[in-house]
Amino acid sequence: MSWKKWIVALSTVVFTTSFAPASAGDCYECDTGSDCGFSLCDCDPCEGWSVYADYLYWRVRRCDLDYAFGYESGIDGRADRKYSVNPSYDSGFRIGVLKACDDLDFGVHYTWFQNCNDDSVDVSSNGVLLGQVLLNPDAPFATAPYQLAASNYKFELNQLDVELGYHLEVSDCLAARLFTGFRYANFKQKRTTAYSTDAADQFAETNTAAQVDVVHQKLDTDFYGLYLGNKASYSVSDCFDFFGGFSLGIGVGEFTSAYDHYGKPTGGVADFTDGDYLDCSCWKSVGVFDFNLGITFPLCNVCCTDWAFSVGYEFHHWWNFGSFLDFDHEPGTDSAVISSHCCDLGYDGLFIRLSAAF
Repeated sequence: MSWKKWIVALSTVVFTTSFAPASAGDCYECDTGSDCGFSLCDCDPCEGWSVYADYLYWRVRRCDLDYAFGYESGIDGRADRKYSVNPSYDSGFRIGVLKACDDLDFGVHYTWFQNCNDDSVDVSSNGVLLGQVLLNPDAPFATAPYQLAASNYKFELNQLDVELGYHLEVSDCLAARLFTGFRYANFKQKRTTAYSTDAADQFAETNTAAQVDVVHQKLDTDFYGLYLGNKASYSVSDCFDFFGGFSLGIGVGEFTSAYDHYGKPTGGVADFTDGDYLDCSCWKSVGVFDFNLGITFPLCNVCCTDWAFSVGYEFHHWWNFGSFLDFDHEPGTDSAVISSHCCDLGYDGLFIRLSAAF
Protein backbone atom coordinates (compact mmCIF):
# COMPACT_ATOMS: atom_id res chain seq x y z
CA MET A 1 0.00 0.00 0.00
CA SER A 2 1.44 3.41 -0.94
CA TRP A 3 2.02 6.12 1.66
CA LYS A 4 -0.56 8.36 -0.05
CA LYS A 5 -3.30 5.91 0.85
CA TRP A 6 -2.14 6.00 4.42
CA ILE A 7 -2.59 9.77 4.50
CA VAL A 8 -6.35 9.55 4.18
CA ALA A 9 -6.74 6.39 6.24
CA LEU A 10 -6.56 8.39 9.43
CA SER A 11 -9.58 10.59 8.69
CA THR A 12 -12.31 10.60 11.30
CA VAL A 13 -15.79 12.08 11.48
CA VAL A 14 -14.54 15.02 13.46
CA PHE A 15 -11.11 15.52 11.95
CA THR A 16 -8.30 13.67 10.26
CA THR A 17 -4.56 13.70 9.88
CA SER A 18 -2.06 12.07 7.55
CA PHE A 19 1.38 10.57 7.71
CA ALA A 20 3.61 8.07 5.94
CA PRO A 21 3.58 4.74 7.80
CA ALA A 22 6.44 2.36 7.91
CA SER A 23 6.14 -1.15 6.63
CA ALA A 24 6.26 -3.50 9.56
CA GLY A 25 7.39 -6.29 7.28
CA ASP A 26 10.58 -4.39 6.46
CA CYS A 27 11.50 -3.96 10.13
CA TYR A 28 10.81 -7.21 11.88
CA GLU A 29 9.45 -10.70 11.35
CA CYS A 30 5.99 -11.42 12.66
CA ASP A 31 5.34 -15.13 13.14
CA THR A 32 1.61 -15.30 12.56
CA GLY A 33 1.35 -19.04 12.50
CA SER A 34 -1.97 -19.77 10.79
CA ASP A 35 -2.72 -16.04 10.43
CA CYS A 36 -2.70 -15.77 14.25
CA GLY A 37 -6.31 -16.92 14.12
CA PHE A 38 -7.12 -13.62 12.43
CA SER A 39 -8.38 -13.21 8.88
CA LEU A 40 -9.67 -9.91 7.57
CA CYS A 41 -9.47 -9.25 3.84
CA ASP A 42 -6.37 -11.48 3.85
CA CYS A 43 -4.38 -8.66 5.46
CA ASP A 44 -1.57 -9.07 7.95
CA PRO A 45 -2.79 -8.59 11.54
CA CYS A 46 0.66 -7.32 12.49
CA GLU A 47 0.62 -4.47 9.97
CA GLY A 48 -1.56 -1.48 9.15
CA TRP A 49 -2.25 -0.19 12.66
CA SER A 50 -2.31 3.45 13.62
CA VAL A 51 -3.08 5.19 16.92
CA TYR A 52 -3.43 8.84 17.92
CA ALA A 53 -4.02 11.13 20.87
CA ASP A 54 -5.37 14.67 20.60
CA TYR A 55 -5.50 17.74 22.78
CA LEU A 56 -8.71 19.75 22.17
CA TYR A 57 -9.16 23.44 22.83
CA TRP A 58 -12.84 24.15 22.16
CA ARG A 59 -15.66 26.41 23.25
CA VAL A 60 -19.41 25.78 23.40
CA ARG A 61 -21.87 27.97 21.49
CA ARG A 62 -25.56 27.98 22.37
CA CYS A 63 -28.36 30.52 22.20
CA ASP A 64 -30.20 30.40 25.53
CA LEU A 65 -27.79 31.34 28.31
CA ASP A 66 -29.34 34.73 29.22
CA TYR A 67 -30.04 35.01 32.95
CA ALA A 68 -30.86 38.67 33.74
CA PHE A 69 -31.60 42.10 32.28
CA GLY A 70 -31.05 45.62 33.55
CA TYR A 71 -32.55 49.06 33.13
CA GLU A 72 -31.96 52.51 34.60
CA SER A 73 -33.82 53.49 37.78
CA GLY A 74 -36.90 55.55 36.98
CA ILE A 75 -37.34 53.95 33.53
CA ASP A 76 -39.15 50.89 34.80
CA GLY A 77 -39.81 48.13 32.28
CA ARG A 78 -37.46 49.41 29.57
CA ALA A 79 -34.58 46.96 29.61
CA ASP A 80 -31.48 48.33 27.91
CA ARG A 81 -29.05 45.50 28.52
CA LYS A 82 -29.00 41.75 29.06
CA TYR A 83 -26.59 39.51 30.89
CA SER A 84 -25.55 36.09 29.61
CA VAL A 85 -23.03 33.38 30.31
CA ASN A 86 -20.53 33.42 27.43
CA PRO A 87 -18.56 30.16 27.38
CA SER A 88 -14.81 30.51 26.97
CA TYR A 89 -12.33 27.98 25.59
CA ASP A 90 -11.61 24.86 27.60
CA SER A 91 -9.64 21.61 27.26
CA GLY A 92 -10.54 18.08 26.22
CA PHE A 93 -8.99 15.03 24.59
CA ARG A 94 -9.63 12.45 21.91
CA ILE A 95 -8.01 9.06 21.31
CA GLY A 96 -8.42 6.44 18.63
CA VAL A 97 -7.13 3.32 16.93
CA LEU A 98 -7.43 2.34 13.27
CA LYS A 99 -6.71 -0.83 11.29
CA ALA A 100 -6.13 -0.53 7.54
CA CYS A 101 -6.70 -3.38 5.13
CA ASP A 102 -6.11 -2.69 1.45
CA ASP A 103 -8.41 0.21 0.54
CA LEU A 104 -10.58 -0.21 3.64
CA ASP A 105 -9.99 0.90 7.20
CA PHE A 106 -11.81 0.31 10.48
CA GLY A 107 -11.55 2.72 13.39
CA VAL A 108 -12.82 3.44 16.90
CA HIS A 109 -12.62 6.99 18.30
CA TYR A 110 -13.48 8.37 21.75
CA THR A 111 -13.91 12.09 22.57
CA TRP A 112 -14.23 13.81 25.94
CA PHE A 113 -14.73 17.53 26.43
CA GLN A 114 -15.87 19.70 29.33
CA ASN A 115 -16.66 23.42 29.40
CA CYS A 116 -17.48 25.27 32.65
CA ASN A 117 -18.19 29.01 32.80
CA ASP A 118 -19.93 31.56 35.00
CA ASP A 119 -20.99 35.18 34.94
CA SER A 120 -22.45 37.65 37.44
CA VAL A 121 -23.72 41.22 37.70
CA ASP A 122 -23.81 43.47 40.78
CA VAL A 123 -26.03 46.58 40.49
CA SER A 124 -26.00 47.57 44.17
CA SER A 125 -24.15 50.85 43.56
CA ASN A 126 -24.76 51.94 39.97
CA GLY A 127 -28.42 52.94 39.85
CA VAL A 128 -29.53 50.02 37.69
CA LEU A 129 -32.56 47.85 38.41
CA LEU A 130 -32.06 44.14 37.85
CA GLY A 131 -34.63 41.77 36.40
CA GLN A 132 -34.59 37.99 36.12
CA VAL A 133 -35.45 35.85 33.10
CA LEU A 134 -35.72 32.32 34.51
CA LEU A 135 -38.31 32.46 37.33
CA ASN A 136 -42.05 32.14 37.19
CA PRO A 137 -42.95 35.86 37.53
CA ASP A 138 -45.95 34.90 39.65
CA ALA A 139 -43.97 33.01 42.30
CA PRO A 140 -40.60 34.52 43.31
CA PHE A 141 -39.47 34.27 46.93
CA ALA A 142 -37.91 37.74 46.86
CA THR A 143 -40.17 40.78 47.17
CA ALA A 144 -37.39 43.40 47.20
CA PRO A 145 -35.36 44.41 44.10
CA TYR A 146 -32.46 42.15 43.18
CA GLN A 147 -28.95 43.55 43.60
CA LEU A 148 -26.97 40.52 42.42
CA ALA A 149 -27.48 37.83 39.80
CA ALA A 150 -24.96 35.03 39.13
CA SER A 151 -25.17 32.10 36.73
CA ASN A 152 -22.97 29.03 36.17
CA TYR A 153 -23.09 26.79 33.09
CA LYS A 154 -21.39 23.38 32.78
CA PHE A 155 -21.18 21.25 29.64
CA GLU A 156 -19.75 17.73 29.30
CA LEU A 157 -19.47 15.56 26.18
CA ASN A 158 -18.66 11.84 25.93
CA GLN A 159 -18.70 10.53 22.36
CA LEU A 160 -17.89 7.20 20.71
CA ASP A 161 -17.54 6.73 16.93
CA VAL A 162 -17.17 3.37 15.18
CA GLU A 163 -16.18 3.95 11.57
CA LEU A 164 -15.58 2.27 8.21
CA GLY A 165 -13.66 4.09 5.48
CA TYR A 166 -12.69 3.59 1.84
CA HIS A 167 -9.69 5.51 0.55
CA LEU A 168 -8.34 6.09 -2.93
CA GLU A 169 -5.69 8.08 -4.76
CA VAL A 170 -7.08 10.77 -7.04
CA SER A 171 -3.65 11.85 -8.30
CA ASP A 172 -0.01 11.70 -7.25
CA CYS A 173 -0.60 14.47 -4.71
CA LEU A 174 -4.32 14.24 -3.91
CA ALA A 175 -6.01 11.49 -1.92
CA ALA A 176 -9.67 11.13 -0.94
CA ARG A 177 -11.60 9.03 1.53
CA LEU A 178 -15.28 8.20 1.92
CA PHE A 179 -16.36 7.10 5.37
CA THR A 180 -19.45 6.16 7.32
CA GLY A 181 -20.06 5.11 10.87
CA PHE A 182 -22.19 4.85 13.99
CA ARG A 183 -22.09 7.50 16.71
CA TYR A 184 -23.17 7.50 20.33
CA ALA A 185 -22.90 10.82 22.16
CA ASN A 186 -23.84 11.68 25.72
CA PHE A 187 -24.27 15.35 26.70
CA LYS A 188 -24.66 16.60 30.27
CA GLN A 189 -25.56 20.26 30.74
CA LYS A 190 -26.22 21.98 34.06
CA ARG A 191 -27.06 25.58 34.85
CA THR A 192 -27.45 27.17 38.29
CA THR A 193 -28.59 30.79 38.65
CA ALA A 194 -29.03 32.78 41.86
CA TYR A 195 -30.82 36.13 42.33
CA SER A 196 -30.15 37.94 45.61
CA THR A 197 -31.48 41.15 47.15
CA ASP A 198 -28.17 41.62 49.02
CA ALA A 199 -25.02 41.68 46.88
CA ALA A 200 -22.85 41.12 49.98
CA ASP A 201 -24.79 38.03 51.10
CA GLN A 202 -25.59 36.07 47.96
CA PHE A 203 -27.45 33.17 49.58
CA ALA A 204 -28.96 35.15 52.49
CA GLU A 205 -26.95 33.30 55.12
CA THR A 206 -26.40 36.11 57.65
CA ASN A 207 -28.64 39.02 56.69
CA THR A 208 -32.14 38.24 57.94
CA ALA A 209 -33.57 40.90 55.63
CA ALA A 210 -31.97 39.38 52.53
CA GLN A 211 -33.96 37.26 50.10
CA VAL A 212 -32.77 34.89 47.40
CA ASP A 213 -34.15 32.87 44.49
CA VAL A 214 -32.16 29.96 43.01
CA VAL A 215 -32.91 28.08 39.80
CA HIS A 216 -31.18 24.80 38.93
CA GLN A 217 -31.65 23.50 35.38
CA LYS A 218 -30.45 20.21 33.95
CA LEU A 219 -30.47 18.83 30.41
CA ASP A 220 -29.13 15.32 29.68
CA THR A 221 -29.01 13.92 26.16
CA ASP A 222 -28.28 10.50 24.66
CA PHE A 223 -27.80 10.54 20.88
CA TYR A 224 -27.71 7.49 18.55
CA GLY A 225 -27.09 8.01 14.85
CA LEU A 226 -25.26 7.36 11.60
CA TYR A 227 -23.01 9.68 9.61
CA LEU A 228 -21.46 9.87 6.14
CA GLY A 229 -18.55 12.03 5.05
CA ASN A 230 -15.73 12.75 2.67
CA LYS A 231 -12.13 13.75 3.19
CA ALA A 232 -9.33 15.12 1.02
CA SER A 233 -5.61 15.30 1.70
CA TYR A 234 -3.11 17.15 -0.49
CA SER A 235 0.61 16.42 -0.23
CA VAL A 236 2.64 19.59 -0.78
CA SER A 237 5.99 17.92 -0.15
CA ASP A 238 7.62 15.35 2.10
CA CYS A 239 7.56 18.00 4.83
CA PHE A 240 3.83 18.66 5.23
CA ASP A 241 0.33 17.86 3.96
CA PHE A 242 -2.93 19.81 3.97
CA PHE A 243 -6.22 18.11 4.81
CA GLY A 244 -9.88 19.02 5.11
CA GLY A 245 -13.18 17.20 5.35
CA PHE A 246 -16.79 17.18 6.46
CA SER A 247 -19.57 14.80 7.44
CA LEU A 248 -23.32 14.88 7.90
CA GLY A 249 -25.17 12.73 10.39
CA ILE A 250 -28.72 12.06 11.50
CA GLY A 251 -30.17 10.16 14.39
CA VAL A 252 -32.44 10.29 17.39
CA GLY A 253 -31.83 11.74 20.82
CA GLU A 254 -33.48 11.29 24.20
CA PHE A 255 -33.66 14.62 26.05
CA THR A 256 -34.27 14.67 29.78
CA SER A 257 -34.76 18.13 31.26
CA ALA A 258 -35.48 19.34 34.78
CA TYR A 259 -36.24 22.74 36.34
CA ASP A 260 -35.93 23.23 40.11
CA HIS A 261 -36.68 26.56 41.84
CA TYR A 262 -35.99 27.12 45.53
CA GLY A 263 -35.20 30.14 47.68
CA LYS A 264 -35.42 32.08 50.93
CA PRO A 265 -38.14 34.65 51.63
CA THR A 266 -36.27 35.40 54.87
CA GLY A 267 -32.49 35.28 55.31
CA GLY A 268 -30.40 33.96 58.17
CA VAL A 269 -30.50 30.40 59.44
CA ALA A 270 -33.78 29.60 57.69
CA ASP A 271 -33.67 26.65 55.28
CA PHE A 272 -34.35 26.99 51.59
CA THR A 273 -37.99 26.60 50.58
CA ASP A 274 -38.99 24.56 47.54
CA GLY A 275 -40.71 26.35 44.69
CA ASP A 276 -41.61 25.25 41.17
CA TYR A 277 -40.29 21.88 40.00
CA LEU A 278 -40.86 20.52 36.51
CA ASP A 279 -39.26 17.79 34.43
CA CYS A 280 -39.86 16.15 31.10
CA SER A 281 -38.35 13.59 28.76
CA CYS A 282 -38.82 13.16 25.04
CA TRP A 283 -37.27 11.71 21.89
CA LYS A 284 -36.62 13.81 18.80
CA SER A 285 -34.70 13.62 15.54
CA VAL A 286 -31.33 15.39 15.52
CA GLY A 287 -28.92 16.35 12.74
CA VAL A 288 -25.19 17.02 13.04
CA PHE A 289 -22.57 18.62 10.77
CA ASP A 290 -18.81 18.23 11.30
CA PHE A 291 -16.04 20.13 9.50
CA ASN A 292 -12.27 20.21 9.90
CA LEU A 293 -9.11 21.43 8.19
CA GLY A 294 -5.45 21.49 9.11
CA ILE A 295 -1.88 20.57 8.34
CA THR A 296 0.26 17.51 9.14
CA PHE A 297 4.03 17.41 9.66
CA PRO A 298 5.67 13.96 9.42
CA LEU A 299 8.30 13.54 12.13
CA CYS A 300 10.67 10.60 12.30
CA ASN A 301 10.74 6.83 12.28
CA VAL A 302 11.50 5.20 15.61
CA CYS A 303 11.54 1.41 16.04
CA CYS A 304 9.73 0.85 12.74
CA THR A 305 7.01 3.34 13.72
CA ASP A 306 6.28 6.55 11.83
CA TRP A 307 5.33 9.55 13.96
CA ALA A 308 3.49 12.68 12.86
CA PHE A 309 2.28 15.95 14.35
CA SER A 310 -0.93 17.67 13.22
CA VAL A 311 -2.70 20.89 14.08
CA GLY A 312 -6.02 22.21 12.79
CA TYR A 313 -9.43 23.75 13.35
CA GLU A 314 -12.75 21.91 13.63
CA PHE A 315 -16.41 22.88 13.88
CA HIS A 316 -19.42 20.84 15.02
CA HIS A 317 -23.06 21.87 14.87
CA TRP A 318 -26.17 20.01 16.10
CA TRP A 319 -29.65 20.89 14.81
CA ASN A 320 -32.98 20.50 16.60
CA PHE A 321 -31.22 20.07 19.92
CA GLY A 322 -33.22 20.19 23.13
CA SER A 323 -33.05 23.20 25.42
CA PHE A 324 -33.41 24.05 29.09
CA LEU A 325 -36.87 24.42 30.56
CA ASP A 326 -37.76 27.93 31.67
CA PHE A 327 -40.75 30.22 32.17
CA ASP A 328 -42.20 32.67 29.65
CA HIS A 329 -45.07 35.12 29.85
CA GLU A 330 -48.08 33.82 27.99
CA PRO A 331 -48.87 36.27 25.16
CA GLY A 332 -51.73 38.65 26.03
CA THR A 333 -51.88 37.66 29.70
CA ASP A 334 -49.99 38.24 32.93
CA SER A 335 -49.56 34.53 33.63
CA ALA A 336 -46.43 32.47 32.97
CA VAL A 337 -46.04 29.20 31.14
CA ILE A 338 -43.23 26.66 31.09
CA SER A 339 -41.56 26.28 27.73
CA SER A 340 -38.83 24.26 26.04
CA HIS A 341 -37.31 26.18 23.17
CA CYS A 342 -35.67 24.49 20.20
CA CYS A 343 -32.04 25.51 20.33
CA ASP A 344 -29.09 24.46 18.20
CA LEU A 345 -25.84 23.50 19.87
CA GLY A 346 -22.33 24.01 18.55
CA TYR A 347 -18.71 23.79 19.62
CA ASP A 348 -15.51 24.57 17.76
CA GLY A 349 -11.81 25.24 18.26
CA LEU A 350 -8.32 23.89 17.74
CA PHE A 351 -6.91 20.40 18.00
CA ILE A 352 -3.31 19.15 18.28
CA ARG A 353 -2.54 15.53 17.44
CA LEU A 354 0.34 13.12 17.89
CA SER A 355 -0.04 9.97 15.80
CA ALA A 356 1.91 6.80 15.15
CA ALA A 357 1.66 4.13 12.43
CA PHE A 358 3.22 0.70 12.46
